[in-house]
Amino acid sequence: MNDILDTIQQHQWAADCRAAHAMRTGVGGSFAAALADAYFAADSRNKDRLLAAFRDIFDRFATSEE
Repeated sequence: MNDILDTIQQHQWAADCRAAHAMRTGVGGSFAAALADAYFAADSRNKDRLLAAFRDIFDRFATSEE
């Protein structure tokens, strides 16, 4: 069961990283780009806080083709 949970967590981490990269392009505006910069600068605890506060923005960019 732990292997399944680890796989799910790794998939979410990869999606969050893709979203942050997409946010950095500026397509989403300066706020999304600043969130991406904060995400890449943050430690794991603060990454979790950013994702909790702005999950909707990360999800939008994780599924975009931009």
